[in-house]
Amino acid sequence: MKKFIRNIWAKHKLILALVIILITCLVIFYKMVMYTYITVRFKEARPFHHHAPVYYKGHKIGKISHVRHSKDYQYTLAKLVIYPHDLNLPENISAKLKIIKRGRFEKDYVDLIYPQNPTPIRLKNKSVIEGTTTIDAHSYFSSLDTANLEAMQKNASDTLANLESSTAGLNELLSMVNSIVEENRENINLSAKNLAAASLNTNALTTRIDKAITQEKLQAVLDNIDAASTNVKSITQTFTGVSENLGGTTGAIGQSMPMLECALANATAISANLREITTGIKCTMKKPFGGLRILFGKSITK
Repeated sequence: MKKFIRNIWAKHKLILALVIILITCLVIFYKMVMYTYITVRFKEARPFHHHAPVYYKGHKIGKISHVRHSKDYQYTLAKLVIYPHDLNLPENISAKLKIIKRGRFEKDYVDLIYPQNPTPIRLKNKSVIEGTTTIDAHSYFSSLDTANLEAMQKNASDTLANLESSTAGLNELLSMVNSIVEENRENINLSAKNLAAASLNTNALTTRIDKAITQEKLQAVLDNIDAASTNVKSITQTFTGVSENLGGTTGAIGQSMPMLECALANATAISANLREITTGIKCTMKKPFGGLRILFGKSITK
């Protein structure tokens, strides 16, 4: 069998090599067309597995394909390859590097977090998203140096001391409050009894009011209000008619004023003539033979 394979390889090795190269090119082309490649930028990053899987809502959708630093060495850039060809996620999605424990082993993975305010721009090739990392407590404490551990121990001791002091003060305060309550127990009981009595009086007054206000009385009050409203409406209509009559009278008086003024002017002229005649007669009568002058038509002067 091995000899047969060697013979086939010797005779057709060029064809087989071309077939292998063609299959490899097809696979690469498929990945380039169907997969989505994005970059996660970490400001602070811990050591993690460079081929960790990528999850979205608990389902694996890709993996880390490459990790490098930025050109200014301020960020860690992790290139992700996402498998679904119909990817429909917003471009402002974020990534979080987490740790999952399976038995005694810990595995890193990247979890994509959907944003609260998604952008209408969709995630595509060469998109850059922000990433954060989580730190395991065991790894964190194991990486601390002696000075930091001593400082943490001192802070813990100070915190316990402050807690004991606060607890003692609280116990003293509770004892003081208890003693005050014991000293004023009778006054408190009396206040409670007075409050209960006041509540009973209020309930009694409310009952009396409920009994005093019956449906018939309320209906009578409403009927009186309706009658008063009717009277007010009638008085208003009466005032309206009187106003209209006054308006008509005023118009008539306005029309009669020119005629009244003309009559007064005529009366004034007649009075002036009568005055002139009387004055002329008096003056003529004072002269000799005044009566004959008037009788024979002597002119009358003023």
